[in-house]
Amino acid sequence: MHDSPGSVVTQLCHKLGYANYRKFQLELARDVLEQQETEARKRPPNDPLHQALLDLQNNRQEEVQATIQALNLVQLRKVLSILRAAEIIEIEANGSSLPVAMDASLKLGSLGKRCMISPVPEKARSFASALTPKDALLLISSAGRCEALETAARAAKKNGTPVILITCDKRSALAGHASYTLLASNRIQRIASDMLPSQLSAALVVEALYYLLVGNFDLN
Repeated sequence: MHDSPGSVVTQLCHKLGYANYRKFQLELARDVLEQQETEARKRPPNDPLHQALLDLQNNRQEEVQATIQALNLVQLRKVLSILRAAEIIEIEANGSSLPVAMDASLKLGSLGKRCMISPVPEKARSFASALTPKDALLLISSAGRCEALETAARAAKKNGTPVILITCDKRSALAGHASYTLLASNRIQRIASDMLPSQLSAALVVEALYYLLVGNFDLN
């Protein structure tokens, strides 16, 4: 029996001590308003630093919302099933996505999963070549363009290993090699003038995977 998005949210609210999502929203809005009023009293009017922080806050809030909305539940269920059953999970990334990959390794490792990760392309390719259909390869790349990761993906798929990709570009070359793709919505793709690209979207997807695996939700 599938857990609908609404039921998952309701379960989370109950765990937090709220009767329903509406009461959680009201309490959260009240807390935010009180915090904003307190902060406003501390700052002088027209403070450019305050405005910069508000801009950053708005940017990241939009990024978080877009990422959650972009997650495909069918793909997400399959990915969770694969990660839950995998004997070995190889996690690879490139560039600024490496810290997110390290975080994913720590989170999945804390659940008892055997994880492998290496920033060295040769080692990543060697690891991928040794994977089996009972394992999984998790790739994290915002741009979805990295020859080393493509090579690792090809090596894994050759052995029948499922390849999972977290990316901001579902039409990227790397997405073409993935068995399953989880889309992370990065604000830099939606507003070209944004000078503050982040790994928040990819990190949020990793956080969602961890939370749902910990929660042991029904995936049938």
